[in-house]
Amino acid sequence: MGHHDRIAKTCEFPPATEQPNVYPLSWHAHTAKLEEVWDASQREYWDPKKLPWDTFDASRYSWEEREAIAYWWTLLSVFDASAPPVFAAAFIKTYEAHEEDPVRRCFFSVTRDEQNHERTYSAGVLN
Repeated sequence: MGHHDRIAKTCEFPPATEQPNVYPLSWHAHTAKLEEVWDASQREYWDPKKLPWDTFDASRYSWEEREAIAYWWTLLSVFDASAPPVFAAAFIKTYEAHEEDPVRRCFFSVTRDEQNHERTYSAGVLN
């Protein structure tokens, strides 16, 4: 076969994928509630970079309020910093276990949401 030959023209269908395989060839769905979770995550999707950081003025808060906010974010950061890799690992497992598509998307939406929390925290601290 030459360097520029097109492989797609040599066979009617792509070669069979050995199973089990982490990449499913179907997207079956059996759990309506998880479909609702996914749909909600799409509606509620937000980007921390789009928050109006230029309107944030820390001087509007008393030192007690700033300390309370810092304390609260310190408590949250313990979870937010660990949540993305934990949920990402669970998300990968859903593919390895061939879970139904809504299960995979549910874990994806939670992973994405936790990553947004972490990004918002870091964006707020860095701005």
